Amino acid sequence: VGPVLTVTDSLDGAVVTLDHRPAADVVDDVLAGAVPGGSDRAGDLYLGRWVDGPDGPEVLVEPVRHRDAATGALRVDGAMAEGDRVQLHVVDPVAASAAVGDRVGDALSGRRPAGALVLTCTGRGARLLDATDADAVQVDDAVGGAPLGGLACHGQLVPSAGRTVAVSQTAVVVLLG
Repeated sequence: VGPVLTVTDSLDGAVVTLDHRPAADVVDDVLAGAVPGGSDRAGDLYLGRWVDGPDGPEVLVEPVRHRDAATGALRVDGAMAEGDRVQLHVVDPVAASAAVGDRVGDALSGRRPAGALVLTCTGRGARLLDATDADAVQVDDAVGGAPLGGLACHGQLVPSAGRTVAVSQTAVVVLLG
């Protein structure tokens, strides 16, 4: 939601200012103007960092883990640095769950795989999607009954911008055959 912003001050990996304004003030303004429920949705807040990937721009989205009341700084799992381009994201649980099945369906293009593995973050499940098996159900529907296995993980490793990064609150699906 909102515009792409630049981290203009960071301290120990936390975002202190965005576009030369306290990060918390920017978040409040963006949420108030772009998201139903405004600042009440601050608990669903994510920060996406734009990076240059091999096939063009990519966004690494991480949950905002802490908002410092005294400084207004935002902390995410990965370190942010001055000059990073970021954008705010608010999770819509229905869209997040449906997106997994949609992406798998798009990748299959009508083919039926021999099977699939679903590696989903424990941060999704009941806390984010209101059901512990929401991702598995979406993938099962998309693969048309092919054998399905998986793991609930505390983060996943994925390729991004030519390197491997740890991400959280994601679902990684491996299609077999």
